[in-house]
Amino acid sequence: MSRLRVIVAAVAAGMLIHVGAAATAPLVAIDPGHGGADVGAVGTIPVGTPTGLPPRVDPATGANRIYEKDVNLDVAQRLSTFLQVRGYPTILTRTQDLAGGDVPYTTEAADLQARVAVAENARANVFVSLHENALAPTTTGTETFHYYYATQGSKTLATLIHQRMVAALGLPDRGLQSAGLYALRKSTMPSVPVEGAFLSNPTEALLLADPNVRQRIAE
Repeated sequence: MSRLRVIVAAVAAGMLIHVGAAATAPLVAIDPGHGGADVGAVGTIPVGTPTGLPPRVDPATGANRIYEKDVNLDVAQRLSTFLQVRGYPTILTRTQDLAGGDVPYTTEAADLQARVAVAENARANVFVSLHENALAPTTTGTETFHYYYATQGSKTLATLIHQRMVAALGLPDRGLQSAGLYALRKSTMPSVPVEGAFLSNPTEALLLADPNVRQRIAE
């Protein structure tokens, strides 16, 4: 079995990997999508809803907002903790409300390049990018991506993550999608972008506002 397939199998089983005589574990690069001036998708939640996230208010209407960048970072931090206590080293592409590499946001291209560079420079074994979706207010569900020309290992990892996400959230299954996203094209390790739910859907925005749900997404 190739080292990649061993890594995929171990991630799925929640076990450490043994390579030769030395016990090692795959380094997981966790990418909280968006950040800084790039807020990502925006949802509306009832006034007074406890979120555990930075408070966001629309200055024009006074409506309570929930920003994708905040949800993604919160889930990323929870995921990092969840993995670390189980023996998996992690690295985050950003640890603050900033662009990739923890620098101020300038352009989308620079942001994406920095995120991949963090994972590549650390020689991560897998790259998981966390996102929430936005379309029509009635659009619902969970979807996960892999590269158009992904290896079987990448497809297997994406499938396993997607199945667990759908089971944990109980939202409609929008399926496993192929795409040519920057991180998928430019990273050398298996890369999986995950879209947990739709912030543009008021019901799912309220769901993502719940810290317990964000913990389920991380796990």
